[in-house]
Amino acid sequence: MSDSGTAAALAKLDEWIDNLRTIHELENVAPPVLAGIILAEVSATAAAGTTPEGQSWAPRKADGGRALANAAAALSTTTSGNTVFLHLDGIEVIHHFGTSKLPSRQILPMGGVPVKLGNAIREGLVQMTEEWLTRAKAHRKTGALAKHVKGSK
Repeated sequence: MSDSGTAAALAKLDEWIDNLRTIHELENVAPPVLAGIILAEVSATAAAGTTPEGQSWAPRKADGGRALANAAAALSTTTSGNTVFLHLDGIEVIHHFGTSKLPSRQILPMGGVPVKLGNAIREGLVQMTEEWLTRAKAHRKTGALAKHVKGSK
C-alpha cells in the first residue's frame, strides 16, 4: 500500500473511532425509544388476547367471549435512567395473576423476555445505532445528535 493509501486508511479508521466515541450517548436516547417498542409489542399481544408468548387467554366464563378486550389500554411505560418500566393498572392486574375464582390471563412478560419482544428490542437497538453512527459522521457535534435519532425527545 502506498503512503497515500495508508494515510487514507488511517484517516478512515480515525473517523470510525470518532464515531464510536459518541456511541455511549445512546444510553440517554435509547430508553424512551425502547419503551415505545416494548409498549407496542406487549399492547399488541394484550389486544390479541394472548400472553406475551402468544398463548390464548382463557375465555370469559359468562359467555365464552374474549376476556379483557381493553387490556392494552391498561398498559403504560416509564423510564428512569437507562431502565424501562412496564406498568399494568386496573382490574387487569388481578386478571394477570388470577385468583381462586379467576384464571390467570398473563399480560406482562414474566420470567424472561419473549422471543418476539426480544427481536423487536434488538431491531430497535440496531436501527438506533445505525442512525446514530450515520448522524455522528455527518454532525461531529455529539450534543446535536440526540435530537436527530428517530423517536427520541
